[in-house]
Amino acid sequence: MRVLVAWRWVPLRADVDPLTGRADIDPRFCGASPADRSALEWALRLGYDRTPVTITVATVGPPPAEAMLREALAVGADEAILVTGLPGDAGSQRIGAELAALADQCDLVVCGNASLDRGS
Repeated sequence: MRVLVAWRWVPLRADVDPLTGRADIDPRFCGASPADRSALEWALRLGYDRTPVTITVATVGPPPAEAMLREALAVGADEAILVTGLPGDAGSQRIGAELAALADQCDLVVCGNASLDRGS
């Protein structure tokens, strides 16, 4: 059984300029939301209940998102895929379409219930 865990690379914290209201996002403070991390936990639990299970974590994001995927591998994911090349303001539908192409190779897709950036 192949399980795809879809993660979204989102800012976990933003620095907001109190005078202009401009939010600056530092890639060092980006990663997977608690909801996405829970999705990986559920996928890992499936792996303990069924054998054999291959768990792939995938995200769409810039090269710094590799650190987030390394965390997924460290806790038990078998594979990690980083899809690059989309603009930073790509909408949820476009990101979903990129991840859907990977889902064709899997038996089950697990994802968080809402993203931190847009709630989608």
